[in-house]
Formats: sequence, structure tokens, C-alpha cells
Amino acid sequence: MKLFKTYLISFICLLVINGCDKPAVTELTQDNKQRLQVEILAKDTNDEYYSADSSGVVDDLNGYTNVVTLSGIKITNGSTTINTAFAQTIFFDRSRPVRRRNGRLIAYHTRLLGNAKFNSVEARSVPYTIRYNDEGTVQEITLGLKHILNSRFQGQDFGYRYNSSVAFSFDFLLGLGSNSFNFDIPTPPEITGSVRIEGKRNNNTLKAKLEWDGKNYPGFQIIVAASVSGSDRIFPLFRLRTKDDGELIIPSGLINQIPPRFNEFMFYFVRRTEFHSERNNNDFYVLSQSIHRVDIDIP
Repeated sequence: MKLFKTYLISFICLLVINGCDKPAVTELTQDNKQRLQVEILAKDTNDEYYSADSSGVVDDLNGYTNVVTLSGIKITNGSTTINTAFAQTIFFDRSRPVRRRNGRLIAYHTRLLGNAKFNSVEARSVPYTIRYNDEGTVQEITLGLKHILNSRFQGQDFGYRYNSSVAFSFDFLLGLGSNSFNFDIPTPPEITGSVRIEGKRNNNTLKAKLEWDGKNYPGFQIIVAASVSGSDRIFPLFRLRTKDDGELIIPSGLINQIPPRFNEFMFYFVRRTEFHSERNNNDFYVLSQSIHRVDIDIP
């Protein structure tokens, strides 16, 4: 097992508890000189804007204009595993930003430009809605529409396969673009992981032992998230980048500093590929993921 030194853990965890303006990236050093890169994802765990949705995407998409994401997702809770696949397309209108009262950018409005299909199955247009805390007041606003497919819904099985590809196509609305375009989205190999929690929270000895079917895939990462029992809000806290070699111990210095109000942890094992595709003078950011999420109750 890989067990990492913890001399920078306290600094990282303070960022999670107190929030920060920008995600921090820090490297921890293993005894054999391998590296574990730790990135802070949740800037404020009291702000629902930083919670995750069912798409499996935890990245900040504000840096892109046209986004296509594709995720094959397994969710394990106890002895039960649910399989699903999620696809979405979002076109941001970067001339229409949404800002907090203090002027900080949080999102953009969206545009509906046409019809998106994944493996010839047409995606539904649904409201793109965000919730955020603005100086103590919870705001909920709809910023337009996005295209989604979720294989858990009847009639939305678009034939997702791991270690294969999904055909994406788009037809512009009349007057908004020329004809249509298409490209294939590769899907990473399936990933299956397990998590064993050891120690106790009340004496700060919690640590997580992770194992998975290592394949040395270059785009591998682990997301550590948390939620409060009974809530549907999941907050991604850390992104851990390490080798896809099948094992990792997340030391107690990291796990025990997660705020105590969270009593359920989620560990995302992720293989991903991302690229840009230029079509009809539009740059598309494409993200494709294989995800296994393991949920663990913390007493």
C-alpha cells in the first residue's frame, strides 16, 4: 500500500474548512519519492454551488464555451450497486455572466443552438439551474437550457459501453449554424474499487484504504466527497492524482479534518479522457469518464 507523509495535510484541510478563492494544488511525497497531488475542490462547504450533480462532473466548466460530457457511472452503497450513464451538452453565453453581489463570477447563461444526439438518441432539453449562497441568502436561478441523457430514465438508454466510443452529433437550429456535425467520444475502461475505513473519528484515527483494478491508465484520479445523511447534496472536497496501480491509503491527517457535520463519505474512482474538437468554427471541450462511486457511512 502507498502511505503518504502528512506534513502538508493541516494546511490543506484548513482550506477545506474555511474555504478559499481558488483551488489549491499541493503535492505530498511518498517514502519512495512517488507523488500524490492533492487539489482542493470545495471552496465553501456551506455553499450549495460547490455540490456535485448526477452527471459525475466535478470540474469548474466556466473556462469553456461549448461543453460535451459523457460518464459511465457505478454507485455502490453497502451490497447494492446501481449502474447508469449520463451525457450532456451545454452551450454557455459568455457575454451574459452571473456574478455574486461582491462581483465574483459564478456562472454564465446558456444558449439553445440545436439538437444533440448520443448514439443517435436525442438528448432532452432541461433547465440549467444553480443554487448558491450569496452573503447568507440562498439563491436559485435558471440560466437557460442544457441537453441531457440519463440511462436510468426510461427511453434514455443510449447504448453506453466502456472502453469503446459513443457517437455524438449535433444539428443546428435554422439560421444558427450550417447543417450538422459529428464526432466519436472514446470511453475509458471500466473501473471497480473498494474502500475500507479504519479507526475512529472521535480520536482522529480515521483512515481510508482504497483498492481498485489498476490498469496504469494515464487519466486516473480519486475524488473524496462528503454529505450529510438525509441530504441529496454531495460536496467534492479533494481531487487526488496518483498512479492507476490499484492501491492507496488516504492518511488520517486528511480524512479526520473533514468537517464533522458530514457523516457520509463518497469515494470516486475515475478514469477520464479530455480533448478539444473544432467543429463549424466552434471549439468543444469534451470530457469522458468511467466512474465508480463508493459511499461509506461514518458513525
